[in-house]
Formats: sequence, C-alpha cells, structure tokens
Amino acid sequence: MSRRSTLNAIENQELFENRLTSTRINLFLGAGFSTLAVNKDGNSLPTGNQLKAELLEEFEREDLKVLNLAKICTVISLSHRDVFHEFLKRRFTVDQFDERYRCLDQLDIANWFTTNIDNLAAC
Repeated sequence: MSRRSTLNAIENQELFENRLTSTRINLFLGAGFSTLAVNKDGNSLPTGNQLKAELLEEFEREDLKVLNLAKICTVISLSHRDVFHEFLKRRFTVDQFDERYRCLDQLDIANWFTTNIDNLAAC
C-alpha cells in the first residue's frame, strides 16, 4: 500500500463508524479545527501565525515579531489588557460556520477538550 493510500485508509472502518455513533467519546480539538468558521467581519478564525501577524499590526508592535505568540500576548496584555481582550473576543466569536461541523451533532460526545478560544463548540 502506498503512503498516500495508507493515510486515507481507516483500518476496521465499519467498527470505527459504529463506535462513533454508539459510544460516548471524548473530543479533542486543537489549532485549525475552527478554520471553517467566520466572525461577524466575515474573516476566518486564525491559527497561530496569522494571529501573531494580526496582533503585531493591530497593536503596532512590529518590534515584537521575534517573539513567539504567547510572549507577544503577554506583552500586549500588560499594556493594553482591555483592548487586547476585546480584540480577541471580536476576532474569535463565531458568527457563521461550515455546515460540515453539524456532523458532530450525530456523535455522543462525553467531553469536549479544546485549546481554542473561540465559541464554535457552543454554536
């Protein structure tokens, strides 16, 4: 089997699909999960590098570009806490999302675990 077909194949697919609908599952969501959702401005929700670029531009802090996203957030929030939080809230509040997310409604989800700050799971 080629590497490409191995990546697309699910071993025991029938068993996997059965378990998804008959067993409570834990859902782990991370960066990139919400990229098919948009905010009120019609912008897709960003992942790390895009968010970093937006923060540097929004807060006019190109001097911080050598720092990672976490450090940039720390620096900006120390001097502009309320504006920073409002920016994140506006940027990550879901207004519309791709209908493919509705497939999650068919799963018996026991717990949601996410590293994301958006509200897609609540939609």
